[in-house]
Amino acid sequence: MTTASVSDGKLDGVRHQLVDIGFCCLLAIVIGWTYLPVIGFEFVDYDDPQYVSANAYVKAGITPISIAYALTTFDVGNWIPLTWLSLELDATLFGTAPAAFHVVNVLWHIANASLLYILLRRLTQEIVGSAVVAFCFGVHPLHVESVAWVSERKDVLSTFWLLVTLLAYDWYVRQPSRQRMMVVCTALALGLLAKSMLVTVPVLLLLLDAWPLRRMAFGGVMTETQLTPWALVVEKTPLFCLALADGLITILAQRSAGAVSDLDSIPLVYRMGNAVNAYGWYVWKTLWPSNLCVIYSHPYRSLSWTSVGASAAALLAFTAWVWWAGRKRPHLAFGWLWFVISLLPVIGLMQVGGQAHADRYTYVPHMGLFVLIAWEALYWLGQRGRQVGVGVAVIVVICCMMETRGQLATWRNSEALWIQALRVDADNPVANYHMGDLRRAANDLEGAQHYFQAVLIKQPDSVNVLVCLGRVCGERHAWQQAHEYTAWALRLDPTNKFAKNNFELLQRDHPIPVVPVIRPQYSPEAKARNKLGLQEVQTGKLASALDHFRDAIAIDPGFADAHNNTALALVELKRLDEAQQHFEQAITHASDRVDFRINFATFLEAKSDWKRATEQYQAVLRLKPLDVEAQTRLALLKQRSAPR
Repeated sequence: MTTASVSDGKLDGVRHQLVDIGFCCLLAIVIGWTYLPVIGFEFVDYDDPQYVSANAYVKAGITPISIAYALTTFDVGNWIPLTWLSLELDATLFGTAPAAFHVVNVLWHIANASLLYILLRRLTQEIVGSAVVAFCFGVHPLHVESVAWVSERKDVLSTFWLLVTLLAYDWYVRQPSRQRMMVVCTALALGLLAKSMLVTVPVLLLLLDAWPLRRMAFGGVMTETQLTPWALVVEKTPLFCLALADGLITILAQRSAGAVSDLDSIPLVYRMGNAVNAYGWYVWKTLWPSNLCVIYSHPYRSLSWTSVGASAAALLAFTAWVWWAGRKRPHLAFGWLWFVISLLPVIGLMQVGGQAHADRYTYVPHMGLFVLIAWEALYWLGQRGRQVGVGVAVIVVICCMMETRGQLATWRNSEALWIQALRVDADNPVANYHMGDLRRAANDLEGAQHYFQAVLIKQPDSVNVLVCLGRVCGERHAWQQAHEYTAWALRLDPTNKFAKNNFELLQRDHPIPVVPVIRPQYSPEAKARNKLGLQEVQTGKLASALDHFRDAIAIDPGFADAHNNTALALVELKRLDEAQQHFEQAITHASDRVDFRINFATFLEAKSDWKRATEQYQAVLRLKPLDVEAQTRLALLKQRSAPR
């Protein structure tokens, strides 16, 4: 090699470094300008109080106690010690005003976009494609939630360590050694300590092995740097162990917080249907990111199977095309599989929370989807069409910047956040609840009642909302309604301390006259047995409680309370046919008991026997025309049973 060629090689290297530095600086300017408004944003009332604004440990900054909290707490249903420490460090350095937390989120996002460019540039030697992916990642509207929401520090922080992990893995591949693999493991561990969504990283590294690293041999002649798929899996054993350990801890944390829905509340078939819809939704919103909001309600049993079928057909067709075309263009398989696999932890097969899908979940998966789009465009444009492609990419980035600015405005405060959510879905129960809270804080009691009642139409068993309605009606001096809502809350949860306290205050200060009703005189022994059964229910001993209730019925077959209590216990034990018989006996022996009829009606609803449930609610309203529970449940029932 001549001196001139060595010099040229060094010069090319310097030019490439200058180009890389230039792109990273431009990324920082573009993203910084796009997200500049966050400096004036407030904390929002959704998760931010738990993470920062009302969290005494975080607000105290870095202290021995706050460090211990960060390392041990399962608050908000996650084990994310690095995220807690990051927020505590912000409080130590900048105080507890929201501006600093917002700006730090933006800085992490700029770092992520820059690292993504550097990673792709290093792996593929492709400047234009890497830049397009990084800019789209930096300014796409779906990423506003991850950046503008202080609580999503875990998203931007974990992704930073994901990208460090990928860069470290590339470094390891160039000269494999235990020491270098330890660096990869350390980076992944730090990412998992920020957010558990990175549990799929070992599999994502296998995708990198296939393309662009080309370390995976699929048969035939192997080069010195290639390994079989199984050997590559074995190589990543420490990474799989890290991911498994963090996944188990996360499940434990989420279960301890009651965030995981069981199969009774959302059966597996509905989870799978929603997952298919969600994949389609993420692809569509990537291409057309409009009508975005903080939470999209899970459809549960109102899931549209027509929509599921259409999404499934489109996804299968696209996957088939990727499989066919990916043999010659491996970036297709890489990008699509990265997108599909990295979404798996949050696609809803293990449902956590009440959302059907979420903007923030695209933060990592978009990397693969953007690679697929950018590299496929470059393939079809060829060398001659690159200038056209760059021009189109610039227009796309500018459009994304404008749309992101618009979406960003919805995060400036809590009211703007929930107004946007209700604009997207007027029936959104979470948005209606928070708007009710905001209206109550602003002393708009009529508005607060309106929003809280809108929640009940979707969630008639929400004790928290019923307590709020009881308080709002009390503050409006609507004492009858206050009694009704509070009594409803106590029927659902007799141990709720807020409902009990409110009811006692209402009974003391604003008692509602009770019309005396002549009841049958039941045997003292039967009443004693019934009371023992209720005590056993409170301790969770349903089988023993059932024995006591049945003894009461054996002593006095017309004891309506015992029949009602027996039915409720049998429902908990999943013995529905027997339960129905006792519900019917309860209202036969006490046809004027509103609470018995409501219990029976809600039981019939759960069995989808809407006609008989409607009859029971109508009977309640004949007995008690102002019963708010019967009115609300009947309205919801009519909505559910209406033809679509």
